[in-house]
Amino acid sequence: MDHANDISAPKHADNLGPQFEEILMHLGGNGRYQKYIVFLVLLPMCFASSIMASAWLFITSTPTDHWCRLPLDNLTSSIEKSLLPMDENETSKHAECRMFDLNYTEELEVQGGVLGLVDLVNSSRQRLPTIPCTDGWGFDRYPQSRSLASEFGLVCGKDFLTTLAFILPSLGSVIGIPFGGYLADRFGRKPTYFAALLFFVGVGTIASFIPTYVPFLAVVCIQNIASSPVYTLPYMIGVEILPPDSRSTFAVLLTVLYTMGGVVFTGLAYFVRDWRWLLFSSTSPFLLFSLYWFIMPESPRFLLQTGSYAKAEKWLRIVARVNRKDFGGATEGKFRQLTDAHARLAREDKEHRKPRASYFDFFRTPNMRRKILLLTYLACNVNVVYSGLSFYAPSLGSDPYLSFFLASLIEIPSSIFTQLTADRVGRRTTMVVCFAVTSIACFGTAFLPNNSSSSYAPLLILFMIAKMCITSAFTVQELVVHEICPTVLRGEGVALTNIVGYSISNFGPIIVSQRAHQTAFPMVVFGATSVIGILCALALPETLHMPLPETVAEVENSGKKADKRQI
Repeated sequence: MDHANDISAPKHADNLGPQFEEILMHLGGNGRYQKYIVFLVLLPMCFASSIMASAWLFITSTPTDHWCRLPLDNLTSSIEKSLLPMDENETSKHAECRMFDLNYTEELEVQGGVLGLVDLVNSSRQRLPTIPCTDGWGFDRYPQSRSLASEFGLVCGKDFLTTLAFILPSLGSVIGIPFGGYLADRFGRKPTYFAALLFFVGVGTIASFIPTYVPFLAVVCIQNIASSPVYTLPYMIGVEILPPDSRSTFAVLLTVLYTMGGVVFTGLAYFVRDWRWLLFSSTSPFLLFSLYWFIMPESPRFLLQTGSYAKAEKWLRIVARVNRKDFGGATEGKFRQLTDAHARLAREDKEHRKPRASYFDFFRTPNMRRKILLLTYLACNVNVVYSGLSFYAPSLGSDPYLSFFLASLIEIPSSIFTQLTADRVGRRTTMVVCFAVTSIACFGTAFLPNNSSSSYAPLLILFMIAKMCITSAFTVQELVVHEICPTVLRGEGVALTNIVGYSISNFGPIIVSQRAHQTAFPMVVFGATSVIGILCALALPETLHMPLPETVAEVENSGKKADKRQI
């Protein structure tokens, strides 16, 4: 065969995109096989990862009320609170972290009982000195009968440990991202996913029985090393087995299932009020997903890139059979032509000692470098706003379950909006519009009265609008990363943007923790962050209807003229 004159033959050993997608379209494109895999395997996997991720928002929730325990027996919580000083900032509420400097046991005997002690406290309230709690704390059993904060006493100077318990596990996830990306590109998407799943479920189950705070937090950080591959690898396989026109629909379906996972988890959390059982029940059942090993395919693009031509051909024949297409004749000839050219060029690359693609290839050439930096910065913007709004949700009203349910439910219309726009007006325009509306909604909260009951409804409406739009931007941003990064570095590219994005997302809960001083402050910060997101999105190329790039050279040579105009 004369490869020099064959325009369909790949010019580089890694350049398989257009040729492979042509073969895929001959076998039905988004046919029955792809639908079976998406709906029966990949979407349930995403649903499971949502439930496992949602648990942490409730596990780290703070009880609605707490107070100093007194060294007296058989007191109801209402009487115990009446024997405490009043809050300095809220005169109708008891202090949460201070008690009177009294010998309560002795005074109980002197005053002749509880009623006499209550009268003494009420008559001397302004004169009695106060001290920090000495006998622990009592907790309101809502929203949880036993929470992380109540079991380990994470209040009154230790409340930052609750926020720390939310942040540190995500840092464990950041540590695991590069390992997941490397293993996925080296050993395959499928084995990496199942190794991560078994590790996450096993370590998470162990964590639910650890009795002390520091060892528990350390084990959970280790567990979350596997959290990123559990979510990103089913997404990656879906992108790599689907034709270009079906990828945004797949991304939207993933978002819908991820949303439904949060909605279903709200019901689980409502009935399972003990944080240990909540962690156990949201982790251990997904050990059953290991049975998907016998159904889930390896990425055919990965098989071709690594020279596993026989396995790739076997997969294509399965696709042809399920989609009721013929793999023989011209289609098989195209596949042979593709693999022969790839094998020949791979040998040439090896003879010339061409190094394997690595993270450094993202930064060797100007166009590739610029795109990966923009993608990374965009990931930072969307992650900090999304994580911040998610952490903000349970504190919106008096019922954290309802607030979290609504914040999860609003992501469904967000997915519909994404589906209607991303495949019509493009990825870039969709992100720009979503960031713009998010910023307007967030800035709007600054004009509402602070800590006023009348501001709850408009605050909830503005929050829901912001959450809906940032979810849409998040969905499209994830898709764009997969569509811009080349196949040889797709795992590393997703890992790189996730590492930085997830690291920065930890500022979201920290920003939200400042709402005690000004309710609208976190929302204003998220609004300003969204404005920067608009600029990042405008500087990226449009990827609608574009084939997946296979090499860094393809990415470097694509859209140079458009990129210069954007600059």
